Amino acid sequence: MYAIVEINGQQFKVEEGKKLFVNHMKDVEAGKTVEFDKVLLVDKEGSVQVGAPTVSGAKVVCEVVNPLVKGEKVIVFKMKRRKDSRKRNGHRQQYTQVEVKSHKKGVGSSKNGRESAAQRLGIKIFGGQKVIAGNIIVRQRGSKHNAGDNVAMGKDDTLYALVDGTVQFHKGKRDKSYVSVIPEAEA
Repeated sequence: MYAIVEINGQQFKVEEGKKLFVNHMKDVEAGKTVEFDKVLLVDKEGSVQVGAPTVSGAKVVCEVVNPLVKGEKVIVFKMKRRKDSRKRNGHRQQYTQVEVKSHKKGVGSSKNGRESAAQRLGIKIFGGQKVIAGNIIVRQRGSKHNAGDNVAMGKDDTLYALVDGTVQFHKGKRDKSYVSVIPEAEA
């Protein structure tokens, strides 16, 4: 079981018992617990829950091991050739060492931020069935079925009825499949 959590602007993969060096946190003492609630992903025995942007209700509890740890020294050397200009600087990044005690999965929905279910493709109303204006007859990607009389095609290639009537599937030019709606007065 692991989680991806954002701590002080950086993302870490955390597991129970793992020790991390995070960017220095002010006002923390050794032995105190710190909670992080910006959990981006939780994996529990293969079931992955991805946040949008964070997993609601999930948090990671850590214990501060050492509030101030200095990283390795980095030498910054700048020079401009032929100008007798040289600058040498050193830098040691400050970190806080924490140990992960536990992380709790949120108890939110599994919709992951999606508001509606995926659109299921296929024929929704078959030949010979009654239809009212605006009903979706075929939901498709590409033009496997083409719009015939009293049928229109939407931006996503969905065919829908323009008038009330009966659905009819038929072959047209070059053996293409067409969908038409025969108005009720004629049917």
